Amino acid sequence: MGTWALEVAVGTQKATFNPDVMMATGDTAKAILKNNDDKIAGMTGDPEARKLFLFKESLMGTTGNHTFKIFLATRESMMMHPAVATGSKLKNETGTEWTVDPIVIEISTDNETTWSAMTEEGDGYFSKTEIADLVDGTTGNIKLKLTINGNAYTTDGMAVIAGTNDSCSFAATPAMAHAH
Repeated sequence: MGTWALEVAVGTQKATFNPDVMMATGDTAKAILKNNDDKIAGMTGDPEARKLFLFKESLMGTTGNHTFKIFLATRESMMMHPAVATGSKLKNETGTEWTVDPIVIEISTDNETTWSAMTEEGDGYFSKTEIADLVDGTTGNIKLKLTINGNAYTTDGMAVIAGTNDSCSFAATPAMAHAH
């Protein structure tokens, strides 16, 4: 914990970076959503529901103005875990290729009262800026909904049951600002 010094040297040139490092918290790092109609070939060759992995990339900013960023990926096979973005080419359980378009990730930070679309940044990254209701040092609950090509992805892969399986949750604690 505290401010670390990271020195990078290339030849005779040196640069020092001083990142603030915090203890790991109980925040959520990854969530999984799926749709039982979107199948891939499983390890045994039998079809299984494709899992979409939503990774917390960052939560930056200050109280009243945070930015939450995620990375979205999937498993195509045991050796392939590509990023998922608009235009991605994925294969189903029979090897037939299909294109992701459109992809929509919605976010709620106010107990699912309001939802807004995250901005696609490319290469599997999505973000939401100007989040007003997270407080530095206090764990908030961020909910995400995922729709690909008009099909909703849920926590259990089944049809959407609003407020039950339609979104995944991220416990997220914005960092407290430090005086330097």
